[in-house]
Parts: sequence; C-alpha cells; structure tokens
Amino acid sequence: MKKYAIVSLGCPKNLVDSEYFNQIFIDAEYTMTPDAEKADIVLINTCGFINPAKEESINTIFEYTELKKQHKNLKVIVTGCLVKRYLDDLKAEIPEVDHWIELKDFYSLKEILHTQNAKQNRAILTPQYYAYLRISDGCNNHCAYCAIPGIRGDLKSEPMEALIEQAKDLAAKGVKELIINAQDTSQYGTDLYQQQMLIQLIKAVHEIEGIQWIRLLYLHPAHLSIEMIDEIAKFPKVCHYFDIPLQHINDEILQKMNRHTTKAHIQSVLKHIRQQMPDAVLRTTLITGFPG
Repeated sequence: MKKYAIVSLGCPKNLVDSEYFNQIFIDAEYTMTPDAEKADIVLINTCGFINPAKEESINTIFEYTELKKQHKNLKVIVTGCLVKRYLDDLKAEIPEVDHWIELKDFYSLKEILHTQNAKQNRAILTPQYYAYLRISDGCNNHCAYCAIPGIRGDLKSEPMEALIEQAKDLAAKGVKELIINAQDTSQYGTDLYQQQMLIQLIKAVHEIEGIQWIRLLYLHPAHLSIEMIDEIAKFPKVCHYFDIPLQHINDEILQKMNRHTTKAHIQSVLKHIRQQMPDAVLRTTLITGFPG
C-alpha cells in the first residue's frame, strides 16, 4: 500500500490548496499516514509571506530531505507560496527535493502519481465538523507591506454556483461550521459580478441544511460598510465573530500603508458592530514599526 503525508504550512487559504492535493493522492489510491517515516511521498505546501513563515518552510523542507538519508525511497515534493516566490533559488540550494510544483499546479501532481480525475475535488484536512470555504483567491488592495498580490495575483472570485455546490457537499459530509475565507472576503464578487456579493452568498449558504455556524474571516475595513453589518446581523447562523485586520488607526500611517480607509471609518464600523451585536467578538491584527 502506497502511503503519503501532507505538511500544510501558512494560512487557511493554503490549507484549501492542500486539500485539493489531498484528494489527488486519494484518487491515486494512496493512504495517508501521520508518520512521515512510513510514507512513500511527503508533500510540503509552503508559506512565503513573512520572514518567520519563510524560515519555517525552509526548515521543514530540510527536515524531510534529511529524512531521505535514512529512507532512500522517500520522495519529497514541495509546492506553495515560497515556491512561487523563489523557485529558481530553491532549486539551486536544495537539490535533494524530488519535485517542485508551482502554486496550485494540481495537474503536475497528477502526472507524478500517474492518475487523472476529471473533476477537481477537495478532501478536507480539518476535523469533520468544520471546513473552510475559500470564496476567492488573490487580492486587488495592494497594501504597501503585503506580498499576496505578487504571489497569488489579483482578485479572482469563485462563481457563486460552484461555492454553493461545494458548501452542500461539505454539509453532506458532516460539516457543521463553514468558515468563509479569502484574502478580502468583503470584496467577494466585485470582479465577476461588478458588485460585492458576500451577503448574497451568505444568504444562499445560510439555507443549506446541516450548516449550523457560518464564520467570516478577513473582512477588510475599507470595504466593510454599515449596510453590510446590518445585513450580516440578520442571519442567525452567522457567528458574531468579526475578523477585521485593522493594522493601524493613524490616518497618515494608514495612507502610507495604502489601506484605503481612515480612523473615522474604522471607528464607525466598530461602533456599529457593537450597537447591532453587543456580544460580538473582534479578532484583528496590528502592525507596529511600519517602515517610513
């Protein structure tokens, strides 16, 4: 029996890519093992966003190429954001890696495993009761400190029909909490439909039997409006959990960061959330020591 292991680093968006790779292994009749020493293949899905993430990715690659010295038959495959940013350098510095796969190049893994599946499916790597629904990839915001547009490109929303089918499939498999995820969830649909379509998507997912919780991640404050908050408050299944990356509150710094928002707007949004949903929880990120 052929065995494989997946090491998924970085954000939940990267984890979704790992889940697509996971399905390809299953289609090729491989069995997952938590013990890499028993695996025939280890796939490492790297993160290349900030320096600590890069270091973790490189150290993980070295860990498994070192393991190859004891297990000669082990194959190491590396993919992900670090590969997207530094492929040529990585190839030169770590020749022990058997295969380098470009970001989201699922076809290459199929070729390596000598398998073909017509439909691109996911096999989730989270516990059965929750799963991520990545509604778009890439980003159009171009914040001054962020490498995501250079790695994942501009915003590319998934068609709503495909997302609803994916959500129904996850619900049928026992998923109770659906975590809606993207680089900027509030901008979902602006490329495909020329308008924000997050609320319409929430409404459709809200009606799916079996889904009990809907959690929203990464609502960029520049695109989160009072009207959107009012709509979100109408859905009982949506958790009163707001993941809003504020990064800063000083107008001059926000402008230098290219955040497209102001202190006044951020304060009005937070105040309105508290008024509409007094039990709301805020999860955020803040940057100190911004260059310049």
